[in-house]
Amino acid sequence: MDDLFRGKHHVKVDGKGRVSVPPGFRRALEAADPNCGPERNATVYIAHWDGEPFLTCMTVRGMQEMTEQVRAMHPGDPDREALEEFLYENVEELRLDDTHRITMPKHLRDAAGLEGEMIFGGRGDRFRIYSPDVPKPAVSRLAQQMSTRPAGTSPFALLPDRPRPPAPGPRPGE
Repeated sequence: MDDLFRGKHHVKVDGKGRVSVPPGFRRALEAADPNCGPERNATVYIAHWDGEPFLTCMTVRGMQEMTEQVRAMHPGDPDREALEEFLYENVEELRLDDTHRITMPKHLRDAAGLEGEMIFGGRGDRFRIYSPDVPKPAVSRLAQQMSTRPAGTSPFALLPDRPRPPAPGPRPGE
């Protein structure tokens, strides 16, 4: 399970836009990058869409899977054209340096309002980077979903129902 992004990490960004990638996130990036090895550091893909107060980060494998899904769509499909625009114009490819940092381009820092400190928030096969100043509901789908439930409801209540195994004991007709 080293290929999943878990946890919430507050990290500092220096004046040149360099930020250390948390160790668990680094391991997940390395595990999902077939080109990563002693001579080549892991790659991360960082996407931004106007209106979102965060950056969405993906692994090499994740980007490859999305690219394959888009390529499987009909070339004239307007959704394909929109996805191509998003994936190929709004996604930056960055490589970790030898000290496990990425240098975040200024336009991405500006787009997400990142100054001084940022949060890396795990989302399983992706992660988000956002400012600690962003209101929680703007970056948290969990907060949005839980606000529609009765107070005291556990987030585990969001899990889909699954079939229960039969109770032990004799079956009807035995």
